[in-house]
Amino acid sequence: PAAALKAEESWNATFRDHRGPSKDMVEKVAVKGHPGQLIEFLVGEGIKPSRTMVRQLVAQQGIRVNGQTVDDPAMELKIGDEINIGKTQFITITRA
Repeated sequence: PAAALKAEESWNATFRDHRGPSKDMVEKVAVKGHPGQLIEFLVGEGIKPSRTMVRQLVAQQGIRVNGQTVDDPAMELKIGDEINIGKTQFITITRA
């Protein structure tokens, strides 16, 4: 029961109250050098299986970087960027 209440509280804070994800919900992806373009990063790191899927998510306004909706799949990323894919996938780019 306690674990269920904690999970519900975390869900409500993230999605209902829009406070952002808790630390355990954020996947940290370490890169060497410059992360490059969004589309190449997501496919190259195995986060999304294809460039087509990334383009579709962008067209559907399903990807945000640092809180801003992405309209160009070729946008350049940098270390520290926070990527949200849909409502439940959260990624932070860190230096390796």
